[in-house]
Amino acid sequence: MSKSSIAERLAFFAKNLEYEDLPKTVVEQAKRCLLDTIGVILAGYKTDTGKIFTSLLQGNGVESRMRQYLEMESWSSTPMQR
Repeated sequence: MSKSSIAERLAFFAKNLEYEDLPKTVVEQAKRCLLDTIGVILAGYKTDTGKIFTSLLQGNGVESRMRQYLEMESWSSTPMQR
C-alpha cells in the first residue's frame, strides 16, 4: 500500500469538500477577507505602484478579461450552481 503525499491528501479533501460542509464562521470570515482584499485593491489602484501594476496587466491582456468578469450580469453571495 503506497502512502499518499500531503498534496494528494489535501487535493482529495478539497475535491470532496461541499459548500454545505463549511462552518458558517468560516464562510463569513472568507467573505470578510475577500471584501478586505477588494478594498485594498481599490485603495491602491490610483497610487504610483498601482498604476505601474495596471500598465503591466494591460500589456498582458488581463484588463479585457477582468472587464468581462466585472461586467457579468448576475452577482450572488450564494454558492455557484453546479
